Amino acid sequence: MPSFRIGRAVAASAAVATLALAGCAAESGPGASASASASASATPSATPSAMPTASAGTSEAACLVGDWTAGEADLAAYYDQVNAALAGTGASFTPAGSASLSMRADGTYSWLPAVQLTADVSGTRILIDLAGSIDGAYTVNGDAIATQNDSTENLQITATIDGASTEPGTIGDQIGGAPLASSTFTCSASTLVLTSQVADAPATTTMHR
Repeated sequence: MPSFRIGRAVAASAAVATLALAGCAAESGPGASASASASASATPSATPSAMPTASAGTSEAACLVGDWTAGEADLAAYYDQVNAALAGTGASFTPAGSASLSMRADGTYSWLPAVQLTADVSGTRILIDLAGSIDGAYTVNGDAIATQNDSTENLQITATIDGASTEPGTIGDQIGGAPLASSTFTCSASTLVLTSQVADAPATTTMHR
């Protein structure tokens, strides 16, 4: 995920609802067209200051180093957990595509989503496309990962409601983030499992190499 950052699932649900309402308002306003085909791009965050050298020298961190991929089935399993955690909020998500995570020995990482999320908000269907990358630094302490200086400068986000382009706003920061911030992990030669909190419930992202 593309995956939710820790503690942002409820905020993302609210942001999607706001996006739906804004889109409906735009469509009902004078001159609005529901047949627009262009997709609006989210404004990326400013480039962060130089990344610090992250600690990636422990045996736990050494296992992380490499290129990992979450396929569509892995993303679907993750969003099943997200939707369960968001039950009652009026929002649910269905993913298509895949996401990659590159963890480097110098303590930097890149999260590369190639995902289309279908968000259903009280009957309104919103398509959110995520591409590009989030780049930053990471540190490891035992089985815990923390990130620093996350940059969304290269993250590309577009959104449409019923075929009409709409401004994604802050939704990208809330649903497009890498699943690393304040996560725990287990790692083997072929599988990486990241666990974060979604609305006070654990949710796991499984990746392979």
